[in-house]
Amino acid sequence: YQLITERVDFDYELSDMLLDVYNETNPEVAIGRGIYGALLEGESVCSGYAAAYKAVCDRLDIPCKVLIGYTENGDHAWNMIIKEDGTIAYVDSSWGDSERWFSTYYDISDEVIAAENRRIYDYEYIPQEFMDAGFSLERAPQFLYDDVETE
Repeated sequence: YQLITERVDFDYELSDMLLDVYNETNPEVAIGRGIYGALLEGESVCSGYAAAYKAVCDRLDIPCKVLIGYTENGDHAWNMIIKEDGTIAYVDSSWGDSERWFSTYYDISDEVIAAENRRIYDYEYIPQEFMDAGFSLERAPQFLYDDVETE
């Protein structure tokens, strides 16, 4: 987490380009959106931070998943890991990329998740190892769309 937040800078220009794509005014999107921009160029947007964080976790044999969803600020990407104690932690290295927020976005609290209205698009594709570690629809309802039924 510290490695990614220290070595990657948020690419505001690319972020604006992505917004233009959504608004259909700029069809060109730089490769910097992903892991390449984060690890090789030192600049990216949230998806690059999340992909880079996952790549580092993969090398360290830390189970990690990139979560794609949205927050109160729009579309966003962050990570879910299984910690050494076997519990789940949510990590957002792009939002943690400042001294002010560094500790807030590693092992994000349920209160912060709820306050930011975080939701994930891919809740149906959670790997079994994360389910075994405690991820469940009942435990993390703030991640679900309001119209999703839980049993």
